[in-house]
Amino acid sequence: MSFSIEYPGEWQNNGGVFDDSNGNKIAELLPGLVSLQPGQKCFDVAPKNSGLSQLISQTDLSIARRQGVLRVNKVIYEGGYPNWTDYWYPNTFCLMEGDKAFVMTFYEHEIETEDRKLFIQILATLKFE
Repeated sequence: MSFSIEYPGEWQNNGGVFDDSNGNKIAELLPGLVSLQPGQKCFDVAPKNSGLSQLISQTDLSIARRQGVLRVNKVIYEGGYPNWTDYWYPNTFCLMEGDKAFVMTFYEHEIETEDRKLFIQILATLKFE
């Protein structure tokens, strides 16, 4: 079981972690491709908030005829320590097809930027092989 996606040529894929042209982490495969059990759906376990992460929203969606879920969290940004004042907003997408799901997280430093359109364009290129 494998997959392929298309992403901007200026991004670098470092073992499933994607950096933009400035060397900033922009996305990662978390965990990428997974097998689903009969009846299992994306994110069928309730999220847990912690001191470092808070669920902002969870939305059903459809991309390229695949059903899925988008979860957006507010997380203390790794680069923010020791100030703990900087946040980023992981957009974790899960798309299902049959007995498999694809999970990928994209990072925004503000909530719901124009980048989300790019994230959806990238996910629309997903092919299971």
